[in-house]
Amino acid sequence: MSRGALALLLLCLAAMSTALYWGLRNGSFGGETEITFSRFVRDLQADQIEQLRVNGRVATGRTKDGKGFRTILPYLDPQLADDMSEHTEVTFGDPWPENTPSIWWAVPAALVVGYLAGRAAGGSKG
Repeated sequence: MSRGALALLLLCLAAMSTALYWGLRNGSFGGETEITFSRFVRDLQADQIEQLRVNGRVATGRTKDGKGFRTILPYLDPQLADDMSEHTEVTFGDPWPENTPSIWWAVPAALVVGYLAGRAAGGSKG
């Protein structure tokens, strides 16, 4: 494999890893529609939300008509949590805390460092 092809492969791998990391981090792989917090509260109080998951300040769920949604909560206080529990099935969790390092950055970084180290040592002549 030529150096140019290997460099392109590494660049594509790094881009895909970054996209996967941000997609998982932001919960954007579920096909949800972004809604405003105001609409979320109206739908919640009207008992239109069937299922809800809150991760940090990101709330994702499904309405009773089967549509997925996502909203950013400006705050999470005990009253809002009680309202959520009263009006729908809600799950609270935070699988991606802000201060947790991510393995997704380690894989492309290790590949790039390995490639550069091999070039510096004169390993690939292709």
